[in-house]
Amino acid sequence: MRAALHLAAKTEGCDFPGLGPHSFRRANITWRQQVGGSAIEASRIAAHSGLNMTSEYTFVTAERQNELTRRIQERLAVAAGAMRTTGCPAQPLLRVRERVSP
Repeated sequence: MRAALHLAAKTEGCDFPGLGPHSFRRANITWRQQVGGSAIEASRIAAHSGLNMTSEYTFVTAERQNELTRRIQERLAVAAGAMRTTGCPAQPLLRVRERVSP
C-alpha cells in the first residue's frame, strides 16, 4: 500500500519523505483544530488516550501562529478601547466576547 501511495503521489508531484497512511491521520487531526475544533475533540475522534498524544500529531504552521496572535491583538485592542471609554477595567473584558468573533 505504501508503494502504491508513493507512486500515485509521484505521479501527482506531491511525494515527500515520510508520506504514508499515517500522514493522513496527522493531517486530519491538525486540520480539525485549524478550523476551530478543540484538542479534546480531535483527541476523541482520533481515539487517543490523552491530549499529549494529540499534541504529538498536531502540526502548527507559522501562518496559524500569526493568525492566533493577530486575533489576540484584536481582542486586546477592543478591551483597551472599552477601558478608555468606560474607565472601568473589569467591564471591557466582559464586552470583548460580544464585539470580537472567535
